[in-house]
Amino acid sequence: MKATLSILIAVIVALLAAPAGAIPGPGANRTFIFASPNTRESLTDEDAKIRLTSVQQINVTAVADRAACALTHSVQIADSLGFYDKSSENSFILEEDLEQQQSEYLAALLGLYLRQEFVLLFLEQASGPDRLWIVKTPRSPELVIEALRTLNLTPVTVRRAKDQTEIWFIDIVGKHADALKILTSGVNGSANLTRGVAEMLSDQDRTTAIKGWRKQIRTSEQQSGWHLSGQLSSKAWRSAAAPHTCSTGILAP
Repeated sequence: MKATLSILIAVIVALLAAPAGAIPGPGANRTFIFASPNTRESLTDEDAKIRLTSVQQINVTAVADRAACALTHSVQIADSLGFYDKSSENSFILEEDLEQQQSEYLAALLGLYLRQEFVLLFLEQASGPDRLWIVKTPRSPELVIEALRTLNLTPVTVRRAKDQTEIWFIDIVGKHADALKILTSGVNGSANLTRGVAEMLSDQDRTTAIKGWRKQIRTSEQQSGWHLSGQLSSKAWRSAAAPHTCSTGILAP
């Protein structure tokens, strides 16, 4: 009886210690958020790489950590590079275990803070029509990027992890599957596929997008009782430079 009571107390304490609004739990579906602090057009590959060590990059990943950790303690963040056909940008990947509504709220907070036209989400879902490809290869990022552009596999996210290069590509309804298989073989890589649903929260016009982020945040906070938007202009977040509070680095499968 005492053992059972001790376990019950431990469970209650753990639940009370969880962040407000969190929906943790073993086996919870993952959501990946892809975003960038870059607001300049047509950065070169080298410019984007240099910006990964900038004060701006450090701050935005620190803010992403604080926003996500206010909702859940299951948070992973990694710097990355986003590549297009002829340009690049410094970016980051955020992985968490929130439900769709919370993930969209978090994405809107980041979109507003970063003043971005778009933020990309991928929600893990067993029956989802889309695929997240994570290809690992020993090849250098430069060779990988050249292969991606040759195969018209852009936009795409690439990051260097230890002694390998990771390619993160969201394939909408599997239409790039053949090209991704060719890529994986061509770079002597291994691929991991996750089924899910991709969401592009965006607007081509930055001013309109920012209005959209504010509206989405306002609606979410009215419905849920969350109140993180007030932190976006706070000194604590604006000057944040420590990249991790509860978050850790991403370990790709």
